[in-house]
Amino acid sequence: MHAKAQSCSGVRLMDVEDFIRTWTNASASERQTAQSFVIQLCRVLGVAAPNDEKVGDPDYGFERIVRFLPLTARRRKPIWI
Repeated sequence: MHAKAQSCSGVRLMDVEDFIRTWTNASASERQTAQSFVIQLCRVLGVAAPNDEKVGDPDYGFERIVRFLPLTARRRKPIWI
């Protein structure tokens, strides 16, 4: 059965078979294809991908700035905030 991709709530959908066919033989590294994979997986699942609804949303994106607090004599491990 070949399901057609449709649009739902403004989110473009991708056909499951097309997704599998695309990624089964992907030759690029995980780092090179990670964002494309996630975007297309979101299309298959029918959910918004990062930047679909709110461009630059700091809570739903691919990369986020990580800041480390300085180490002190009492605290030996860095804390990510």
